[in-house]
Amino acid sequence: PDARIVLIALEDSCAFEGYRLGAFRCIPGQSMENPQKFIESICAICAELKAEQNFTFRFLEGKKTFSPKRLVYLESRLHKLHFFIYESEIHEYILYEKLDNIEKMLPEEMFVRAHQSFLVNLAYIRHVEKNYLTLKDNFRIEISRSKSASVREKYANYVEKNPKI
Repeated sequence: PDARIVLIALEDSCAFEGYRLGAFRCIPGQSMENPQKFIESICAICAELKAEQNFTFRFLEGKKTFSPKRLVYLESRLHKLHFFIYESEIHEYILYEKLDNIEKMLPEEMFVRAHQSFLVNLAYIRHVEKNYLTLKDNFRIEISRSKSASVREKYANYVEKNPKI
């Protein structure tokens, strides 16, 4: 959708009706005394819009446009970045670029750096163990010791905010 609706309802029953009508967020009117809920809603809208932004790169295989939602993970190997993109099945595309540069472009709340060489889309993670994370296709990625706690915390926060997974 091109528009996001944040409904500020005077009564709780109106808020429920707002969700039924497709509001992005519904905030009880009394919450406006503390505008934090409204600010959180605007931040969530900005994050969603960034996640919907398409990227175009000139890979070795040719020019490709994709949504970050389709990017399963990136792997840095021998001075090349390997993009693994879901397109009814996972396809690999290769680019000469630094992982740090691409990481800065992507929505921070959607990706986790599991290792110096891996950046993973949280939506494609099946589960996280101490030293590994397993993707939904059962591919395992090692988690570096220094990143283990932060990966588990970021994934737990993601699952809490996205219970549909």
